[in-house]
Amino acid sequence: MNLTAKFFQISGLAMLTLPEVSAAHPWHWPNETVGFLSGLIHPLESSDHILTMLAVGLWLSRYSKLGCQFMTALFVALMLLGGSLGFLAVEIIHAETTMNLSLLVLGLLLALGRKVALPVGLIVLGNVAVFKGYVHAFDMWLDIDAVAYTCGFALTTVLLLAIGIAMSGLFARLKVRYSLVRSAA
Repeated sequence: MNLTAKFFQISGLAMLTLPEVSAAHPWHWPNETVGFLSGLIHPLESSDHILTMLAVGLWLSRYSKLGCQFMTALFVALMLLGGSLGFLAVEIIHAETTMNLSLLVLGLLLALGRKVALPVGLIVLGNVAVFKGYVHAFDMWLDIDAVAYTCGFALTTVLLLAIGIAMSGLFARLKVRYSLVRSAA
């Protein structure tokens, strides 16, 4: 790899650590939560939600088709449950840190390609879902459109999970193609 390509790769990775890029909601405005469309767009405004849902989608793709569908529905339900905890005046200390640690464990398990028992996978996914929902509940203002906002938010979350699941199939095809090319060489 030449020096210029290496420079741009390192620069690109370094830019991901900038506060505006890595922040959960870099361009979040107080009047943002005004209905379904805002809820639909909100998860696409930040890298944290996109990357989290893609990682969870990759994890869910390890299950059978029926299990994947069930786990997707369960994940979104747990995320909505976590969001409702914020409205019930339940205070979870260090919720964002716990969510990030759960996501780190999930990412490490994905990167290492480890198979874990279903209960362990459920605990990791459940932590990510509940704490992600809890943290995002503070983005929803209690107004008349909070339900519509939540529906849009959940729909976009399901779409991002589906993209993560589809990416797993793409990665599997690339792995096969790469191994065939490598063995031919």
